[in-house]
Amino acid sequence: MSESEVSEPKRSDPLTRVLRRVLAAIGAVVVVAGFWLAYAYATTPEALRHPSHAHYHFRLQILVGGNPVNFADAKYQTPENTDICTAALTKEPVHFHDRLDQFVHIHWDHITGGIVLKNYGWNFIGGTGLTLGYRFDQFPKLVRVPIHGRELPKPPIGSHYYVYVSNTVTNPTDYWEQSWDDFLRLNLRDFFSVAPGVPNKQTWLNRLVPTASAHGDDEQLAALNDVLGNVVIFVQKKPPTADQIKARFTDLIPLPESSCGG
Repeated sequence: MSESEVSEPKRSDPLTRVLRRVLAAIGAVVVVAGFWLAYAYATTPEALRHPSHAHYHFRLQILVGGNPVNFADAKYQTPENTDICTAALTKEPVHFHDRLDQFVHIHWDHITGGIVLKNYGWNFIGGTGLTLGYRFDQFPKLVRVPIHGRELPKPPIGSHYYVYVSNTVTNPTDYWEQSWDDFLRLNLRDFFSVAPGVPNKQTWLNRLVPTASAHGDDEQLAALNDVLGNVVIFVQKKPPTADQIKARFTDLIPLPESSCGG
């Protein structure tokens, strides 16, 4: 064997070089897709990953720098769906409609306050700003769940978030302060079950069963609509006064007549 034969490196043929590049490109795509899939899964709340049908409501008021948000404004409203009174999963997990202020319609189970706020532009739960998350219930097909829009006003710099809750049926001014973090992370049924003097969730839910009282009509409407309660959120630098809080709980919209209003 000559010296030139020993020192000359072997050359790969053009087809092998092309195959290596193709395999490297495929590998890179698989890695990127894997990272994206992991990110989409990790930043999507379980309520959205594998959604299930629900139909309940609560009243929500948000005051930003002392100015109440009007959810009856067209930019917050969603056209009425045709499947709202069926077990079919609606396109949006959360919406307002019928030009009603305050009255939040929840159509997917296990929704949190954080999901509700992100749906209208305040993202406290992570993920991309224009997407609530992705449905994995049809995997490998992923279905994007977009937000309704970035409609909520920008909070003033240095603002804090003060959350107050009441059951709103028999005594709407019987309110209490609750944790902002709990509102963001707890599913709403559990959030409304965390109340002073209420030993467990079922006791709280039993309060919504119609009973003979001076508030019987309101209680019946609350049960018909599956109303969980009321939330008032003050976004401002200092805590609201007792009079300011009470004023919001005495300014609640009447409950609609039918739970199939959306």
